[in-house]
Amino acid sequence: MSSLAKSPLPGLASVNLASFAVTNRLMPGGDLVGLRGIQVSMAESNAIFLLPKPSLPSLETFIPAGEHVKDMAFAKNPQAQGRAMVYTDSFGRYWIPFLGYHFGEVDFFWQYPLDGPLIERQKPVVVVNEMLERFFNVEDPQNLSSQDLLP
Repeated sequence: MSSLAKSPLPGLASVNLASFAVTNRLMPGGDLVGLRGIQVSMAESNAIFLLPKPSLPSLETFIPAGEHVKDMAFAKNPQAQGRAMVYTDSFGRYWIPFLGYHFGEVDFFWQYPLDGPLIERQKPVVVVNEMLERFFNVEDPQNLSSQDLLP
């Protein structure tokens, strides 16, 4: 049985949770834990990871090295179609291998606002704008919205 299933978006691959092995590791917590005043080195004792099983296609990925490197990242899947563009913060880096199975190419930009002219040129099937909730009270929503207008 194939790990790829029919997707609700025509031409895009869908991947089942059963296509991944669930593992866990001892890991320190991230910056959100530190914001809560919890000692980071003791916060996470059981972090869950999903590792792709061999039945999934091999992805070509580029994830910049370092914790907060904002260079563009990508995932390419020769067995899938369509392009996605993801505008994100540090959380989006964890999506790279997962979204890579659904699209032929996924480009990840650690930036705000959206790059309307680039979106128009690339013509992605999907554009995702992920923003950590703690930033919503920092920016004026109208200002954010006006920056994201496509030409």
